[in-house]
Amino acid sequence: MEYWFLISIPFFTALIGWLTNKVAIKMLFRPMRPVRIFGWDWQGLVPKRQSEIAAKTGEIVERELLGKHIIRENIERVDLAPYLQDLAAQLIDEGIVGFVKKIPLLGSFIDETKLETLRNVVSVEAAKMAPTIRSKLAEEAEQKLDISSYVESQINSFDLDQLERVVHQVANKEFSTIELLGGVLGFVVGLFQLLLLLVSGIITL
Repeated sequence: MEYWFLISIPFFTALIGWLTNKVAIKMLFRPMRPVRIFGWDWQGLVPKRQSEIAAKTGEIVERELLGKHIIRENIERVDLAPYLQDLAAQLIDEGIVGFVKKIPLLGSFIDETKLETLRNVVSVEAAKMAPTIRSKLAEEAEQKLDISSYVESQINSFDLDQLERVVHQVANKEFSTIELLGGVLGFVVGLFQLLLLLVSGIITL
């Protein structure tokens, strides 16, 4: 038997291993739409399961965010006092003062000293109310935000061509390693097969 044939066995199986992994990676996204081959509807894993992936991802994200109260905790870190104080001052200057000054006699009693006193009082009260309002806002957000549906709709609307490009850009090194590993394992399998053939006497040198 020709030696070149024996030597080629591991290299041939290495090629098969590398090509199999390359095709498997490609089939994560391709074909985008179902293709009928020998009576089977063939479609890439991600396009075929996009709706399932979207629903499951939405559930996981919602469970992690709401189950661990991440949204609530982050909202409760926000210091609302300065915003409430600014809003209160704006309401006084643009709302109350403007309205009162239009009233005969009463408007003449409004001067800058009284306004400043009123601003200070309202500012202090607004700062006191900030924690209660912040807590209520966090509670309402946690209860009413439908994160699962939002994430699901966003994933379902993904442009799969763009997603494929992004995934390959991010994981190109890992994909190359998987392809190489397929070749290495194929080479090892080829050597093992060659050894079995020699040991069993099916082929001889």
